[in-house]
Amino acid sequence: MDRQNLVPILITILAAVLLAYFITLWTDKTKPKASLTDRQPIFSNALRILVAAEHLSLGRKLQKTDLIWQAWPKEAISKDHIVENTRKLENFIDMVIRKPLTKGEPILDKNVIHPAKRNVLAAIIRPGKRAIALEVNEVTGVSGFIFPGDYIDLIASHTTENNNIVAETIAKNIMVLSVDQTTSRNASDIAKIVKTITIEILPDQAERITKARISGQIHLILQGLIE
Repeated sequence: MDRQNLVPILITILAAVLLAYFITLWTDKTKPKASLTDRQPIFSNALRILVAAEHLSLGRKLQKTDLIWQAWPKEAISKDHIVENTRKLENFIDMVIRKPLTKGEPILDKNVIHPAKRNVLAAIIRPGKRAIALEVNEVTGVSGFIFPGDYIDLIASHTTENNNIVAETIAKNIMVLSVDQTTSRNASDIAKIVKTITIEILPDQAERITKARISGQIHLILQGLIE
């Protein structure tokens, strides 16, 4: 085959390859993306239960986008799980989360509360714990960077008769229940100076905190997310 006949053949092959390439690109772009439901695990023997669509923080008010129905093995479903078609997802809108939930964790009645029916703050206090409010300012409140669901340490300071300043840690790993009157934390939260922070403590810690508050000042020490 001479060169004069080979060139048109090569051009035809190259054009065919380029056409196939662009068709593939166009097909990938127009192919519908898999929905959250499509990406759920597949079980041969399963029902769908109500779970968290994303991480839900303590005190968060539920919205429709926070919840999904997800396939769950029948043998792993308990009476506490909320099975599809037995309850409506809409019934959980505006309920408040009583404990932090991770993405994909089942929604249980004991972990949510309707704010119109009971005291929200009382509902999110864990068994055996108590709530106490502390007055804070820009310094003691870590410049407004403390939010509901954070964990803090408490340091009490006071001045002795000899004008010496004494400071000691009086409580560690204390969970923040609310900031002013807000019990939920949102992704859009920004630092702001608040007047009070309500924390969850044990009964004996309440006594130490009360004494420290009367005799001096209490400083809040914010813990990092990874300890």
